[in-house]
Amino acid sequence: HSTVDSMYPVARSVLKSEMQQRWSLGRQLVFSVTGMPLEQRIAEMFTELLVGGNTLGVAAAVYLNGTLVANCTAGDVSPVRASPVSPDSLFNVFGCGNALSALSVHCLLDTGALSLNESVSRYWNQFGCHNKEGVTVRDLLEHRGGVSAFVGRSRVWDGSAPLSELTSWDLMTSRLATMKPTEKPKDGPPACHALSFGWLCGGLTDRVAQASYPILLQEQIVDPLCLTGHILPMVPPNSNAQD
Repeated sequence: HSTVDSMYPVARSVLKSEMQQRWSLGRQLVFSVTGMPLEQRIAEMFTELLVGGNTLGVAAAVYLNGTLVANCTAGDVSPVRASPVSPDSLFNVFGCGNALSALSVHCLLDTGALSLNESVSRYWNQFGCHNKEGVTVRDLLEHRGGVSAFVGRSRVWDGSAPLSELTSWDLMTSRLATMKPTEKPKDGPPACHALSFGWLCGGLTDRVAQASYPILLQEQIVDPLCLTGHILPMVPPNSNAQD
């Protein structure tokens, strides 16, 4: 990893310089739709971020009482090729998705298919190892599952594995279920499972629901709340996911 670590600052500097040069040559920085005052202020902020080399691509949409009052996009979606961000570009919402993951578990709690005080391993046998046998569904929702720090050497993903591993649902849920805790499970203090929470909740619901995790989200949350097109439980097959 020493070679990669030493090259990273240089690569970042070169990329930043290239972006600044590209945008300083008069390329249209920000694409806007409504032309309203708020949108103009957002466009100015986006321009400052891009010219300063502080972001690669960014988008923002603002609704007021159901009316779109600002819709700006700027920059590129990919660091390796020019591909402008558009209103249809996909962005990973990271921690915002954890609320949906927790809600999917609560949907099954409401039906009685899950119980807060039952161990996760009762529903997901593979999870019951390395002193995680006593972790309950409640513990999992409270970020006491003991497997928050799954990124790092000798862990689920060491940063060098191909992206295809991270996007392999079965592989990642299996690795998390069988890994040794990175902090004391159940009785220890909560440790934010920022990156692993979705796989843990989904791994649990997969084994209880009569539908896969994405379909459960779609049927129990997205469709009833009329969020189709706004929340995507899975990457659409016709999208440029490699960006």
